[in-house]
Amino acid sequence: MTKDLPNVLADYGAAWLEPVADTRRALLDACWSDEGVYADPNSMAVGRAALSDLIGGFHAKMPGARIELTSGASAHHERILFSWRMVTAEGATALEGVDFGRLAPDGRLAEITGFFGPPPGGLTGAPRRKLRKTMPQPMTLKTRLADPSARLTMHICTIPSATVTQAIAASGADSVVVDMEHGAVDHASAHAMIAATAGTSCAPMVRVAENDPVQVKRALDLGAEGIVFPMVRTAEEAQRAVASLRYPPHGTRGFGPFIAQSRWGTGLLDHRETVDGSLVCCLLAETAESIENIEAICAVPGVDMIVPAQFDLSTDLGISGQFDHPDFQAALAKVEAAAGKAGIALGNVALSKAQADGLFAKGYRVACGFDVLWLRAAAAEAQSWTG
Repeated sequence: MTKDLPNVLADYGAAWLEPVADTRRALLDACWSDEGVYADPNSMAVGRAALSDLIGGFHAKMPGARIELTSGASAHHERILFSWRMVTAEGATALEGVDFGRLAPDGRLAEITGFFGPPPGGLTGAPRRKLRKTMPQPMTLKTRLADPSARLTMHICTIPSATVTQAIAASGADSVVVDMEHGAVDHASAHAMIAATAGTSCAPMVRVAENDPVQVKRALDLGAEGIVFPMVRTAEEAQRAVASLRYPPHGTRGFGPFIAQSRWGTGLLDHRETVDGSLVCCLLAETAESIENIEAICAVPGVDMIVPAQFDLSTDLGISGQFDHPDFQAALAKVEAAAGKAGIALGNVALSKAQADGLFAKGYRVACGFDVLWLRAAAAEAQSWTG
């Protein structure tokens, strides 16, 4: 029996709205052909199960966001065309696009090819048209970190390479941290690395060299979605960090997003309204003093994530690298308890699935890695193949 197009599109739209896998799969059974192919600029899925998993990944990475159809369908010769938009949990339109599709003989969808944003202009000889304003890309990491069920990845990028950062972002990573504390990264490289995450759901963070509003301002004005603050020892220092992420009257950030506006698709004057309150504040607890004050630090409003930095913390405790030492374990437990009580996301280094599973089992939400360590480990493994 041939299915009717309005019902097929209604089921397809409902499938994108459905967070429950079994219900979503039932909707796709009704509207998606056995070997249907979905493709957009970031992903591809073949078959119902793969498309269901892709939609599930969208809900996991962007809790509360939804895809809405914004038009009916134009159709001819088993081809269809319709438009849609992505709406954030806060109700803002984050992205618009157009889908082209092909119908199977039974009327279900056999193929969808999605395009993000309006069609490009500039054809030779074509009349000049006023370009539509680019829709802001959503800043979602803050929301995802606040989800107690979240399991996220964050990769520290010490290599000054937009190519490396782009590859990590394209892998599906939740966040990258451009490392301006310990990495070989200058401001020009940082800008290129942040820009390389555009078009993905990977959030570009920057680790600054110190808790300095000037350094924070420069990183945010390059387009960073948040800042990793090292060596935060007291609640007062945590308050200073939070304030540096926001514009007056809520904070101390100076206004100058001449570069950042392009990364987030805003205008210069509406950038403040778009990003203020959406930037991520991650603090590193890496000294004995920070452990003593961790409850007060976690009580500071606006802190999104805490990382008990193993290397610096163990070194400051006088037991460098001795992560099984009772003093280090006691310090770690104190951070975990304080963050858990405050509902703040915890992150730490995991260079294997077993390490990540261990962190998640203890309530951590973020598993962190390093680009240079991933690269070295992969190269060493390849070398081992030679015998």
